[in-house]
Amino acid sequence: MHEKLRSDNRMSRTLEALQRQGLIVDVREIKTLVQSTEEKLNQAVAAKQFGKLAELGPKLENLQKIESVTETIMPSSSPFKTILPVGRTW
Repeated sequence: MHEKLRSDNRMSRTLEALQRQGLIVDVREIKTLVQSTEEKLNQAVAAKQFGKLAELGPKLENLQKIESVTETIMPSSSPFKTILPVGRTW
């Protein structure tokens, strides 16, 4: 159903506008950020770049918390699994 809605031009434009305004976020973007930050953290460990470790560690921790909350509040069976409203009190 989600992909069906995305393929609708009007719905697609609406979702894009909401994302640009920061009202919703695509959960896939969060997962990509987590993976990217993990890779950068591993590279910093290998290169013994301790300043970068201090910067990336908390960032990764926060992203993982967001990812965890997202998985908790969005059931995997939801047709809107990849869309997370921003600023909503759960």
